[in-house]
Amino acid sequence: MRLLTPKSVMNFDRLALVLGAGRRLASKTGHAGFDTLIRRSSLRAVADKAAITRTYSQLEVWPMTFERDDMATYKPPASVATAAQRALDWIAEGKAGSGFTDVGRARAAQLANRREVSEDVIARMRSYFARHVNDQNAEGFNLGEKGFPSGGRVAWDAWGGDAGKRWVNDIKLPADK
Repeated sequence: MRLLTPKSVMNFDRLALVLGAGRRLASKTGHAGFDTLIRRSSLRAVADKAAITRTYSQLEVWPMTFERDDMATYKPPASVATAAQRALDWIAEGKAGSGFTDVGRARAAQLANRREVSEDVIARMRSYFARHVNDQNAEGFNLGEKGFPSGGRVAWDAWGGDAGKRWVNDIKLPADK
């Protein structure tokens, strides 16, 4: 594993966005620190944005935060990992669309690799599904429809798909009391 700082990933603008988002999240949630670890056999600078995107989608990116000792973590089930991997495959094929976010890419990588997620991530996943439930009504969301998979479908699966929605809604968080 190699620890990257924003300075060392200057050519990877998408990764820099993930690092920045992590720092903002850490400051909002009161975590003591945030770093992003990237595991890859070889990491090299590339010249064009398409190559940056391809390289980015092959990386495993997950946040390492200093959380309270009493904060529970949850391992995504295999069905959630399957949906997230499907999204990563679609992203690699260029089917995510221009509006697809770096947060979605990072979440897909985290879930596909079945990395444990914190209570905060569970809450964010719930929020995502609540905001995007109407995406299921758009053309191209379902197999067999014109334009499948739509950008909305790619994003939905990046967050764990229907299995992810069921999983996070079944978890009882302390904040649910």
